[in-house]
Amino acid sequence: MKDYKNYMDNLSVDETLHEKIMNRLTQRSTRRHIVTNNFRKYISVAACAAVMLIFVISIYPHMNIWNITPNESESNIPNTTGDSNPLQDRSDTKGQSGAVYHDVDASQIIRQTTSAKVPFGFVFNNKLRDLVRINSGIKNNGVRWEEQKYTKDDVESALQISIKDPVLPDGDYTVKQYVLVDEVTDNIIAYQTVYYYFDKNILEFQNRFSVFYFAEQYFKSDELERLKNVSRIDGKINISDFPEPTNVHVKIPHVRKLVYLENGVAIVIEAEADVVQDGSIVDKEKSIEKYKQTDKQLIDIMKSLIE
Repeated sequence: MKDYKNYMDNLSVDETLHEKIMNRLTQRSTRRHIVTNNFRKYISVAACAAVMLIFVISIYPHMNIWNITPNESESNIPNTTGDSNPLQDRSDTKGQSGAVYHDVDASQIIRQTTSAKVPFGFVFNNKLRDLVRINSGIKNNGVRWEEQKYTKDDVESALQISIKDPVLPDGDYTVKQYVLVDEVTDNIIAYQTVYYYFDKNILEFQNRFSVFYFAEQYFKSDELERLKNVSRIDGKINISDFPEPTNVHVKIPHVRKLVYLENGVAIVIEAEADVVQDGSIVDKEKSIEKYKQTDKQLIDIMKSLIE
């Protein structure tokens, strides 16, 4: 061992080789230092990211990222949306703040079981089929009502008129729309929008307002003229007085209609309300009060369309 040590001590290298060896040793030390520093840096970044993730997860259930109040995002009505009345122009919402539209299927609204027991033609959509003067001799005068959505632009284009949005009564309502179709030509000859008002807590029917638009040329104009009870002379609206509601009958709902004719176009609005019952007993006083209120709302809607 001593001889080996003496041998190694006597070995020597030239200066160039010595510098290469020392440079390699220095580089290896530096590389190890860099790797160690990078490793520590990555660990720090990962730790920060983990802390941020835990923070976000803990507060997310309490965040309101869309800035929506509970009243705007929640409702106890099925299929409720914030959509406006499909026939109403969103640019004109004057007087509509108290009327709240809900996207609820009208078939979900609960009505008294006796409210449908009315003669054919008692409500105007059936009456209008009888007034059709085209397609004589064909069953139902060759026309049919079918459910179909349409817009105010559709009505204005078809009738070549300008129409207003109705100012609706306060309350919760939903809408259904129908068109009267000529089965021979497949043309639409009348439009009906039905506004169903209901108690949003129990989905109970309150009243109904139906607005009709149609051209007189397809219907018996002499009979329409007899039905007419609204006119406008020198800018003043004249509406015939309704008979005082005195008869309250559980089997027949309260139905009123206003008919306005101008320049070959008819606007008809019909209102319908059921009796007020306390259990199985009809409350005549409350029923008559409800009928009078419905009549006033009907008149207000007509005025909002033609004044």
